[in-house]
Amino acid sequence: MIIGNDSGDDDESSISAEVCCISLEREDDVRSSEAMPTKMRYESAACVPASGDEVYVTGVGEDRKETWKWKPGDGWTRCADMIQGRRRQCATFVNNKMYVLGGMIGKPEEEEERILDSIEEYNTEADRWTAVGCLKHPTCYATCEVHNNSIYVFGGRHRLDKSCLRSVQVFNIATNVTTELPESLSRPMQMLRSVTCGNHVLIMGKENCVLFDLNQQKFQQRDQFAAQLRQFGLALENERVFLIGGHATIRDAHGKVTRRVTDDVKSVAVADIIDNKHANWKHHATLPNPAFIHAFAVMTLPK
Repeated sequence: MIIGNDSGDDDESSISAEVCCISLEREDDVRSSEAMPTKMRYESAACVPASGDEVYVTGVGEDRKETWKWKPGDGWTRCADMIQGRRRQCATFVNNKMYVLGGMIGKPEEEEERILDSIEEYNTEADRWTAVGCLKHPTCYATCEVHNNSIYVFGGRHRLDKSCLRSVQVFNIATNVTTELPESLSRPMQMLRSVTCGNHVLIMGKENCVLFDLNQQKFQQRDQFAAQLRQFGLALENERVFLIGGHATIRDAHGKVTRRVTDDVKSVAVADIIDNKHANWKHHATLPNPAFIHAFAVMTLPK
């Protein structure tokens, strides 16, 4: 499910609240769903609880504090606002609670920009946000995955000068303490997406792709599977990894820079990535329009 349609215009008001559903089981099965009834924003986030039957979206609305839930049959429901509005945040569920980690506030034309280290927890039963901790390093444009009731936060942009992190920060939800793994990414990385494939986390960016072994706590490079795009979606289903939309910056012979936005949805076998094979991507579907992908999640919909 992709929430919001961003064609890549510089004007944020051009982002629509449309919702697009792509079947990961059937090729070329793309349909629309009920639009989100609030203002969509750049770099919002979405995640799904273990039940897989509802999706939560954070970082939308006028002040980027709003949280919304969508469930088949019930439609959209506004939940309690986050304590701190944010964009470019990580968002994930652990058990029945949602966590947002890091992110950024402000834009040059709005207010002073600042990259965040704060972590908030949302209790779905109480409809309440609580500040529960901090990262060791502020970060945005990072990615996160869950393992053994801890949230692993990989890389991200660390400063406003666009310097990035190599670190893996681990937030323990039982102690609300963040530690840093001794093993780090081979290079600073940002604008990342990730999926967990068994005992491995696949972390993908424009120019880099790595596997992180959760048992051995070690990285392996798989750069032949790098996205060659920014602001794409990444999903895992039926032992295949799906790369959705995104954009690339193109510079012509005269130095003029343009952004090529794609409508392609393609997939590759997880086994090919783990076995370090050639990147053999296969077309799966076409989005209704070329799009930057911001808030997206994998969930189970009624047949």
